[in-house]
Amino acid sequence: MARAKKAKAKAKRKAVAKPAKKNAAAKKATPKKKAGKAKKTAAKSAPMPRAAKGKRPQYFEDPAVDKLHLMVMALIEELSVTRDRLDTVERLIEKHGLFQVQEIEDFFPDLQADAERTGRRIAYIRRVMKGITDELENLHGEDPALEFDEVVDVISS
Repeated sequence: MARAKKAKAKAKRKAVAKPAKKNAAAKKATPKKKAGKAKKTAAKSAPMPRAAKGKRPQYFEDPAVDKLHLMVMALIEELSVTRDRLDTVERLIEKHGLFQVQEIEDFFPDLQADAERTGRRIAYIRRVMKGITDELENLHGEDPALEFDEVVDVISS
């Protein structure tokens, strides 16, 4: 009985997932438009620039508040993605019975894992601090390589 219900539910999911097929008469009745040369050249246009041009919009009277706002939004984005990925991992662990949760609490990374984490952490700090580092880059004309202590100094000033 349970197998019959599962088979029926599977058949229903397949029917919903497949789009309805158009009949052959309907396909023949609709004329195909020829693509003009203008469309072909538009598709080969230059790629969009990666950096936005122009002045960054200011939403608050104090530019420092704008920078803080950008940092908070970057943190929200990063945390949201991290929570979704963590939820996925936890669900897969539970589904497959891979290990006990206490093993996560007791884990210490080896040197390679620690180095990879440090690299990710630095990249993360750069994304979060982008508003401040962009301004420093504009003032000094170079990309400042910020370490964690330097980040704290920049935020504190």
